[in-house]
Formats: sequence, C-alpha cells, structure tokens
Amino acid sequence: MPISTGSFAEYTIPDEIKSAIPPYFPIAFAGELCSIFGPTILAKDEDGVYGLSYASGTAGWAEAFNATCRKLSLTWLLDYYCGLAWYDSDLFDSELEDKIVYEFLENEAGQNNNAYYLHLLDTQKRPRSKKPSLTTEEKAALEAKLEQSVLGEIGIGKTDEELAAALNLNLVVVGNDDLPKGVAARLMPSKDVKYFGLIETGQAYHDGGGRCLQEIMRYVFNVGHGNRVRKIFERMA
Repeated sequence: MPISTGSFAEYTIPDEIKSAIPPYFPIAFAGELCSIFGPTILAKDEDGVYGLSYASGTAGWAEAFNATCRKLSLTWLLDYYCGLAWYDSDLFDSELEDKIVYEFLENEAGQNNNAYYLHLLDTQKRPRSKKPSLTTEEKAALEAKLEQSVLGEIGIGKTDEELAAALNLNLVVVGNDDLPKGVAARLMPSKDVKYFGLIETGQAYHDGGGRCLQEIMRYVFNVGHGNRVRKIFERMA
C-alpha cells in the first residue's frame, strides 16, 4: 500500500506492471546481482541486513537490472524503469529488493530456487588456502610486464591522481557511506563520457594513506588502455 501524507501518496509499482513481470524475474535478477557483487549479496551482515540493501540504487544494481531485462526480452520494463523520476526509481528498487528477499530468500516455497546461490555463498565462506609466494622468475615476469605497459611509459612512481589523469580516468574521493559496505575503492563505468572510467575511493581509506594503484592496474590489464570500463571492480577494505 502507498504511504499517504495528506493528499500525497508515495510511489508503488502499479498493479498492471507487477502482473506483467514474469515470476522468474527476481531469480534471474538475483543471479545478475551475484555476478556483479558476488554471492554475499544474498547474505546478512552482523546487523542482520541483507547485502541487497547496500547494492540497491548503485550503478551495479542498475547494470544487473539492465542485463536481466535484456536477457529476458523485457525492454518494456527497462523503458518504464528508465522513465521514472529518481525518487520513484528508488522506491521501485526498494520494492523489488523486498520481493527478492521474501520470494527468493525467506519464503519456504522458494527455498529450492536459491540452492545454487546458497552453495556459492557457503563455498565463498570456507577458509581459503594461502596462495604460494611468487618465485623470483614470476616476480621478474610481472615487473617486466608492468614496465612494458602504458604504466611503465607514464611512470609507476607518479601519484594516483597523475596516473588516473594520464589514463583518462576520473578519480573521486567519496563519503564512506557512498560506497557499498566493506568496499575501500572501486573501478566502474563513468557517466561522464569524457572519461574512460571512474575510480571511487572512500574518505577513510584515502585519509589513511590508501592508494588506488590496484584499480589503476586493473584498468590497464583487465579493461585495456583506451577502452571504456563496462563493469564494476570492487576492492574490499
């Protein structure tokens, strides 16, 4: 039910839109969210809050919604969503989040639907074996690769701001609450088309002397210099 204040009523997804959304949409959408944020998006934190709550309204959430609509041939739903005012789209996201939590995570009738994702979550929680140290030859190979890359040409000793500028990346320090919980920095698509990508780093991480070299190297070696960032790469604190 919409929440009324005087003659004003908050947005809720209209019944005709709800009835037209396929019942498997929440499952497909949850899968796309897992591919971007990882299976912990379906887990609760120490405060009992699902990871979905921290993803709702982010660029990753929008990317997952877009991918789900395209793969399920629901362009009409994507057009509807994109036509909403920002404050209505936030409420749409919140209602969709509640639907995923109830039908996909908490409703007993849907328990069989999330077995695969719960398996992923359980696997991720298991202790990981410590990676062996790199050999001298492997370290030398990595250093050579770095020297031969565009970073070697620019100069790896430069500041993050100088490296980002040289690579046409927008580096922004944001409030700690503006990043998903536990994320120190991330490389993501830029809404400003004059940049190839956006690097966001949390204020606390930045003030503590943390660098964004990992995001810069991920751009060079994973995305490729001169290419636009198409997905989100997050680094946990």
